[in-house]
Amino acid sequence: MLINLLKKIIKVYKPIFAWNLLVSLLIAVLFYLKGFNQSDTYVLAFFIKLFTWAFSIGIYFMFYESTAYFFQNMGVSIRKIMTYLISCDVLIFISILTILFYVDNFHR
Repeated sequence: MLINLLKKIIKVYKPIFAWNLLVSLLIAVLFYLKGFNQSDTYVLAFFIKLFTWAFSIGIYFMFYESTAYFFQNMGVSIRKIMTYLISCDVLIFISILTILFYVDNFHR
């Protein structure tokens, strides 16, 4: 059920998902250039991700009319949709940083 719902959400909100993935990759490049031992990089990444999530929620509300009926028929609330999108984004972001951390340590 959860995977099926996440697939439907990502299918409907591909631009939001693509935007979050692009920002995650750009932040990963920032980590690669500045290093993982700089605390200001973590703070900057946190605020950039907060802005990205706010932007995603804004995009959702711009297209709310066209997709609200679809998800209301499935019994899914806006909170659940945003929670799944943000959770998926956090997991992907942490995965990207973890892979990059190991690649960076192996490379040096």
